Amino acid sequence: LAMQKLYQTFVALAAQLQSIHENVKMLKEQYLGYRKIVLGDATDVFEARRAENKKWQSAPRITTGPTPFSNVPNAAAAAMAATLTQQQQPATGLNAFKL
Repeated sequence: LAMQKLYQTFVALAAQLQSIHENVKMLKEQYLGYRKIVLGDATDVFEARRAENKKWQSAPRITTGPTPFSNVPNAAAAAMAATLTQQQQPATGLNAFKL
């Protein structure tokens, strides 16, 4: 119940953010139109910010720490698997008749 409420809250917040994002986009376009008509300046004042954002998005990301999916198995998982394998093997010899 708590997780469902949290999920619904996140979805509602995401919807609000999308709405705000669309409004800001529209206001930017209106402002650029205003500058063009009233000021006679067709310069896109937001272009420098867009270029900077694209530069950062295209830059390679440097990660630190272990890789999330390494090929080295977890020691605890390997120990549990070994124990399960030993338990599933049929007992042989004198150990089969332990009482």
